[in-house]
Amino acid sequence: MNLLLNLKIAHKLALSFAAVIAVLLALTAIVLNSLSAMEKAQSWNTHTYRVLEVAGKLVSDMVDRETGLRGYLIAGDEKFLEPMKAGEANFAQNFKAIKALTSDNPVQQDRLDKVKALEEQWATQVGKVEIELMRNPATREQARSMEAGGAGKTSMDGIRSIMAQVDKMERDLLAVRQAASDSAGRFATWAMVGGSVITIVFAIFFGFFLTKTVATPIVSVVAQLKKVSEGDFNVTMTGLGRKDEVGQIAGAGEMIVERFGDTIATIKVSSSEVTNAAVEIANATTDLSQRTEEQAASLEETSSSMEEMSATVKKNAENAKQASDLAVSARDVANRGGAVVTKTVEAMAQIEDSSTKISNIIVVIDEIARQTNLLALNAAVEAARAGEAGRGFAVVASEVRSLAQRSSQAAKDIKDLINSSSTQVKDGVELVNKVGQSLDEIVTSIQKVTAVVSEIASASIEQSTGITEITKALSQMDVVTQQNSALVEENAATAKTLEQQAKAMSNDQRIAFFRPRVKGHSATAQVGQHAPAPRVEPSATPASKTVPQRTPAGTKAAPARRTAGTARGMQTALATAVNDEWQQF
Repeated sequence: MNLLLNLKIAHKLALSFAAVIAVLLALTAIVLNSLSAMEKAQSWNTHTYRVLEVAGKLVSDMVDRETGLRGYLIAGDEKFLEPMKAGEANFAQNFKAIKALTSDNPVQQDRLDKVKALEEQWATQVGKVEIELMRNPATREQARSMEAGGAGKTSMDGIRSIMAQVDKMERDLLAVRQAASDSAGRFATWAMVGGSVITIVFAIFFGFFLTKTVATPIVSVVAQLKKVSEGDFNVTMTGLGRKDEVGQIAGAGEMIVERFGDTIATIKVSSSEVTNAAVEIANATTDLSQRTEEQAASLEETSSSMEEMSATVKKNAENAKQASDLAVSARDVANRGGAVVTKTVEAMAQIEDSSTKISNIIVVIDEIARQTNLLALNAAVEAARAGEAGRGFAVVASEVRSLAQRSSQAAKDIKDLINSSSTQVKDGVELVNKVGQSLDEIVTSIQKVTAVVSEIASASIEQSTGITEITKALSQMDVVTQQNSALVEENAATAKTLEQQAKAMSNDQRIAFFRPRVKGHSATAQVGQHAPAPRVEPSATPASKTVPQRTPAGTKAAPARRTAGTARGMQTALATAVNDEWQQF
């Protein structure tokens, strides 16, 4: 019994459930075995019914063959042989099936072989012989006399007798298997009833065992721990000495009762240390709050300066953008002027081509005038030869010659003017080309200026963006600094509250609520053993007197580090003083 008591609760539960599960598994195995036997018996019953069915068909097939043969003998018409042929085919099929069904029974196999021999005997010695005799008109009466004399009766009676034996054996096996199935069913029923009873008995036993060894001791320990929670440590834990969880809980409770008195005394001493540390933390926090406010003011001034610089840079970026736009406009105007000059050059070239064509035409006119003059001269010579008859013609020839000379002179004058115009046009074309080249150089220069101005504008925009981001960062730093200042003020208030609570903890009326167990030595002696050495009270110098109002950051950081170091040192000393007792607790 002690061995069971010392088992872990998990092991007790596992043992209890394992026992119940083992009974259930055994019951399940028995029931499954019985169900398997019943299923097997049912399967054999189905098999037997199938054998009986096929055996009946075999006898029926032989009857059909015999009936068909007799009908043919009586009527002499071969259509009566159709039932005989169908019976012969069915007999072969059913015989094959029953041989397969009874392959596990040598006795039935032997009987079926005898049936097959009688069937073949009937078929060869009776059926075929009588049919051959009926097909010959001279021997028909002989065939009928053979049948009337009972030629096939012996074979048919033998088949019926053997099949009756097959049927009887299968029915006997059916009865035996049915009895075995009924027996397995009854056994399964009784096994279920008996297993349920055993399971209930095991469940009641292990329920009582768990209640006695686990629940009752735990209830007792809970009652004793409740007294401890009310401040009464004059209790004795139930279950001390046991090796299970109940014994461990009892041992832990006993340890709490033993050590809690020492811990309460240590808390009283430590609360004084907490009070002193809280005062120094409050002073350091006040100093930090003041310096944080100064830092916030500096950040605010820096943020304002950056905003002014951002506005200036933004204005420069706008001016650069306007200059870039004007340069682009000038470049467009120059491009349009270049296009106009190009068109002018093309027009002058066309004029030059037209002048050349006119010069060619004037040359033709001059040649025509010269030829006309020669013709007029020849006409005058011929008129002079004609004498008085050609006088009128000579006057006309003289006028024509005069007109030809005038046309030649006019053509020459026009040619001179056109040559002069062509020279002037060429000079104009050269001037226009020079103007075009100058405009191209102007466009190139404007494009370079535009690129430089665009780069200046882009740089100004990027500079404005960077300054804006710096301004945002300073604003965020200002917000964070303000938040830090608020947190520092909250920490100061918290430190003050901690100081008040530490003083309240030092009040003996609060500690007097607990009633430690009376032992051979007093709690005061125990406190003396565990209490830390008394600490030297630090000088409480107000933060406002130790920190100047406006000094460099490096000058006022040293007192703060010293104050913070003192506070951290006291916190460490306090943690060291209490740590050992709370670890034991």
